Amino acid sequence: MRRLFLYAIILAAAGFFVHTSSAQVPTSVPTPINTQTPECNQVAWSCAKVQDLDEDLDRLPHRIQLTQSGLPGSDPSGLPTNFYVACGTETDQGFLLTTGNSSIDEKLCLGKNTYRSLQDRYGYALNLINTTNPFTAPNGNIDIIVKPQNDGDPRHHMCMIGWEIPVTTTGSGESDDADTNEATEKSYGLEYTSFTFAEGAAQCTTVYSDPFGRTYNKQLKPVPGAKVNLFDYDLKSMIKLPGVPNPVTTEETGIFNFNVPAGRYYLNSNLTNSVADIHPNYTLAYTAPYAYGELIDEKTGQVEQRDIPVNGGATPVLKLMGYSHVRAGDYIHIQGIASWPLTLIDLMQGNKSIAQQQSDKFGNFTFRLDPSSIDSAQQITLKLTEVDLTVNPKVPAAQAKTVSKAFDPIPSYLEGYAYDASGKLQPFATVRVRMQISDSIYFETKADKDAFFTVAPRNLPILPYYLEIIPANVLPGTGGAGTGGTGVTGAPAPTGTGTATGTTAAAKVSVIEFAQKNQEYHQTQVIDIMSGTKNGKKVDPTAVADSANAVFGKSGAQKAKEAVKKGFETAAAEASQARAQQSYVTLLILVALLIFLGSLVVVFLKKRAAKGAALPLEGSKDVYTREEPVSKPQGE
Repeated sequence: MRRLFLYAIILAAAGFFVHTSSAQVPTSVPTPINTQTPECNQVAWSCAKVQDLDEDLDRLPHRIQLTQSGLPGSDPSGLPTNFYVACGTETDQGFLLTTGNSSIDEKLCLGKNTYRSLQDRYGYALNLINTTNPFTAPNGNIDIIVKPQNDGDPRHHMCMIGWEIPVTTTGSGESDDADTNEATEKSYGLEYTSFTFAEGAAQCTTVYSDPFGRTYNKQLKPVPGAKVNLFDYDLKSMIKLPGVPNPVTTEETGIFNFNVPAGRYYLNSNLTNSVADIHPNYTLAYTAPYAYGELIDEKTGQVEQRDIPVNGGATPVLKLMGYSHVRAGDYIHIQGIASWPLTLIDLMQGNKSIAQQQSDKFGNFTFRLDPSSIDSAQQITLKLTEVDLTVNPKVPAAQAKTVSKAFDPIPSYLEGYAYDASGKLQPFATVRVRMQISDSIYFETKADKDAFFTVAPRNLPILPYYLEIIPANVLPGTGGAGTGGTGVTGAPAPTGTGTATGTTAAAKVSVIEFAQKNQEYHQTQVIDIMSGTKNGKKVDPTAVADSANAVFGKSGAQKAKEAVKKGFETAAAEASQARAQQSYVTLLILVALLIFLGSLVVVFLKKRAAKGAALPLEGSKDVYTREEPVSKPQGE
């Protein structure tokens, strides 16, 4: 019995040390269900087909007919779908889209005060002719007429049809019948049609009004800062009409324009006219040189463009006047305006050029890209390079001026693991998709116990966005991400209003940072988040999965975790080494304790053997009594 008691002590001691040296197993908690924040409503956008109804008329602005078919006439509950029409243009802050109502813009994640910004900066106006926002289309067919207008600014117009979409939620991800993100042949076939009136006959009147033109110098570069005046040719007096600015001061494009009725006019400016010594290559970008005082006979249905060569004025500036970056359908669209004509445009990622073209004579350019050609882990750089029209308009000028604008890609699908700004995994983190133009929350979900999450194509905006990762020990707020992360340009993120309950703050994570941290995982699983494909097949745009089990199945989830393990090795190396060292030391202590206790047992047993048979234990059937104490050993 005493031997058993000693062995029990040894085993208990061994059990204690084995328990403390084993890896800690996280508590199993059901994966939270995907949720939708009420800050702004998730919207699907489809670009309508466009027809200019007043192409051959001198009507300002032109009426534009927008048609689209096959749209969801009702929502899943059977109620009519509320549709919205929104139009916009590229700006120096990126693409801006408006419904013509600031409160509706904010509701649809189009930004705060977007309409006012477009009005104040670009003189933008949007009139709906045969409908109002919102409107319904029970048969799924839309035929509406709008009148968008930019006052004196040569920019593209773009119109889209949007509708709110319900959020699909799933279970905990632990059940075998959880929704999956398995690829199907389904995809949103969104059409994309922008329309511009940069060239051609009567089309120019919508953008530039009429008459219009540019001021340029001997090097054939547009001259900013020129004050151009419009006069009545017969009365020799300056035109004064309500709503018609006169004079007009040119910007970096050198463009001026006037919206006036038919009549006889002429132009002059505060700069010296220089028609005599103009370089013959002016024909590459400009009309015949205009001399001050020449008659402009403005007639209905006829465009009058006059480009004015001048001396002096402000220094010409190469500038990206505006750009748009939109993911629509199966393509990425990037377009904009350079301030100088025939500018070389290059789209780059790192040192690699992915697309090139030359702008037109008004500086307009448009790219239509396959998303698979874009690396989600690198920024896209839009690079403008000067050409010398007086030498060779096809190659960069000597000591060419360049201008660059960098921005993030727009992935159509997200799958991977949630990391904070320092690169640590965040199990059970809240993951928010926020719009860059407004910081509005577009979609919200939660990572599972392994920090894994997905966001389906239908739950991502077509305009640029970023992620906000909120750790499980931080109470989500309604503001932007905390200062623990940085934005696309490296500027501090807006401070959130949530109250931190731990030491880690919410982090603003760009899509590039997400792609970089999950790059090895995406390569292993053959996932392209730009084109929204897995193993070369399109991901179901309506699918939502909220755990690794839901995506891969329980056995597949383990393989996925093993595959992504390499991506965690750097962060986990020190912890793994520390655990190994702790286990080794613990094992040595355990062995030493076992040897020590074993030695005590051996010594005890030997002493008992030397003394003879041990006294029987009290209570056994061999117990007997003595009247005298046991005699002492000899020598004592």
